[in-house]
Amino acid sequence: MGVRRRGGGLHGRAGAAVPVLPEDGHQVRLGVPRGIGLVSTFVALLLASLLSNGLSISGIGSWVGATVVVWLVTAVATLVLPMLVLREKKGNTPGA
Repeated sequence: MGVRRRGGGLHGRAGAAVPVLPEDGHQVRLGVPRGIGLVSTFVALLLASLLSNGLSISGIGSWVGATVVVWLVTAVATLVLPMLVLREKKGNTPGA
């Protein structure tokens, strides 16, 4: 997956990186197997459940649901938080 710089003219945002996806629609692998996020989330929940007295998850449905919810919140935060931090930094720039 390459990164294409957008803008650069008077009206564009110089330096805004936009990921370029393959035109054939196939998933780009960056050395990380599919599903590793879900597996690592499950392992983290399992360890937290085993090593603490405050977290108890029972039943297959609860384990699957908890894993998906934690993974989804993490994925959304990974996408949204950098945008908020960049916007905050941009707003704190002197002379803006």
